[in-house]
Amino acid sequence: ATLRYLPEGGYYRTARLTVLMKRGVIARSSTPAGVACPSRREAERVNVLERAIIDRPYRVWQRRKVHKCKKDGLISNPTKRNKMKQEKVSSCYASAMRLLAYADRSEKQLREQLERRGYGKEEINDAIELLKEKKYLSDPRFMEQCARYLANRKLYGRGRIRIELILKFGRESYALNYPQIESSLEDSVNYHENALTLARKHFARGRDYIFANLKKNGFSSDEIKYALACLDEQDSEL
Repeated sequence: ATLRYLPEGGYYRTARLTVLMKRGVIARSSTPAGVACPSRREAERVNVLERAIIDRPYRVWQRRKVHKCKKDGLISNPTKRNKMKQEKVSSCYASAMRLLAYADRSEKQLREQLERRGYGKEEINDAIELLKEKKYLSDPRFMEQCARYLANRKLYGRGRIRIELILKFGRESYALNYPQIESSLEDSVNYHENALTLARKHFARGRDYIFANLKKNGFSSDEIKYALACLDEQDSEL
């Protein structure tokens, strides 16, 4: 039988090899250099055991090191990371739905409020995309509602409406959506009559105050002149 000698130092002198020797699977040779195997098959078995015994401490150390790195956050678990990301997006989406249930908001306002609650940009972007897909969030629709409210209820002129919409929606959304809204407002809102109505409210305060107030509310020079001329005619009739 072919003999294969193994050195006796290090990991070879372990309980596992001792048990194998006691069972007669492998036998210690008379030579003090190592262990003799009685056959090729037995030698292959010893080779396998040899590699397992030598590699085991390194594998244990490697597993412990990887576990420590995962625990410290140096290595991320993809499955766990995706699950945590989905939970954060779901939480952000639920928070956005509560805000929209209370009152309509623009995308800019919703982003600012979610950032104040501690959500990251990725979660906010994913939540807003879901809201847009389900049509719970729509800047064009909300912008048109705001523009009509400012024109019909607040009696603002074009300039003041533009400023209010830019502050609420941001310049990018305003530039993208307002041109279509403005064309629809021109057909339904009479800014000259709005200026006259607002001027009549402050008729007792004098001409200078009326002029300054109409200018502050975004009316053009033609609209202000129209309102003041109508007031002068009314005053002359009295």
